Amino acid sequence: MADQLEITISTPVRIGEGISAYVSYVVTAKGSFDGAAGVRDVNRRYSDFDWLRAELLKEWPGCVIPPLPSKLAPFKQELVSIVDGSEYPENVFEHRRSRLELFLRGVAAHDALRQSKTFRLFLEASDSVFQAEQNVATMGGDGMSSFESWGSVVSGISQWLGETKEKVVETSKELAKRGGFAVAQRQKTSDDVDFGAMQERLAELSEQVGSLLAMGKADHAHASAATEAAMLRLMTPHAAEAGAAGVDELRLLAETQGRAWQTHLQQYVWMMDDQALLVGAAQQALKQREDRRFEVQAREAALGAAIGKADATAQAGAEAALRLAEQQFSVVHGSAMADVARTVGDISLRLRRFLLEHVQLQAAQTADKSRLLESAASVLESSSAEAAGDPGLMPGEQSADF
Repeated sequence: MADQLEITISTPVRIGEGISAYVSYVVTAKGSFDGAAGVRDVNRRYSDFDWLRAELLKEWPGCVIPPLPSKLAPFKQELVSIVDGSEYPENVFEHRRSRLELFLRGVAAHDALRQSKTFRLFLEASDSVFQAEQNVATMGGDGMSSFESWGSVVSGISQWLGETKEKVVETSKELAKRGGFAVAQRQKTSDDVDFGAMQERLAELSEQVGSLLAMGKADHAHASAATEAAMLRLMTPHAAEAGAAGVDELRLLAETQGRAWQTHLQQYVWMMDDQALLVGAAQQALKQREDRRFEVQAREAALGAAIGKADATAQAGAEAALRLAEQQFSVVHGSAMADVARTVGDISLRLRRFLLEHVQLQAAQTADKSRLLESAASVLESSSAEAAGDPGLMPGEQSADF
């Protein structure tokens, strides 16, 4: 597969009716396939994207795998539309499509991830072949399609490594509780110090993104009510009844500004949600690194036990297992530290740029509101003057304040 791929996802469509309905996405990849330029179009649903990401996590531990948009929240309204057959909310619909597209482009842009055979399978296999390979990778078995046997081999190895890791990590933690020899006495290395610093930086960034996301959601929730309240205060019944010039224009201006601000706040919430998901992906990479460190510690403990028993055969096996665990840890540590550092830098830069845009828009909105208030005051003054000079008003109403 070529180093450069152009990946797009077209407007998704609903397949089926009622509770069995689902959304299908047409994924188009343009690039070099099998040494020749070409285009591949495949149909994929959300669960397929989810499967691909899970496989990449197993194949490339320590790498930051681009996140997927949430399956339901904040997309519950989309689910309701699928079930009752009503129209999809266009902005939610487009948001998910664009984020799935970003996910695939992120994988394609990653030096390691784009080499994944699972990624190639996702982009190239027909619907039937892809589903068959998914079943083989998930269930295990001998039946293979034209993508040969790599799927079952990778699946088998990944499953074995996963089960072994769980047992080793559990053993390591148990030894630590009992004051096990290698775990309890291990000194922090420079890698551990760097890792700790990266954890702290990511935790700080996570807190910042979480606070900004909460603020954005609160602002968005109250934007509509605040706009309506402002309009009610500005466009008083007195002005409307008096037929003051400019009332309709002011109402239209207020509505336009309100809609623009609501749209911006929705984009703000989604952008912050994207960054929160990306922080989560970086945390996954650090967790995989930590799991590998536990493996090394457990292997050290196992070697210590073999030495204590004076078992030469067991000691040789434990030494080989420790060397392998250390090699794997070194690879995963390097991948995690490099990927997470890059991700933290990207998120920080993205936040600064977006917050600058947000502040500038807020300033513009404040200026627009000031002009709107000045115009409203002028309209209300005019309507008051007209009402004061209207001979049809009762005497007591001429000087009445409102």
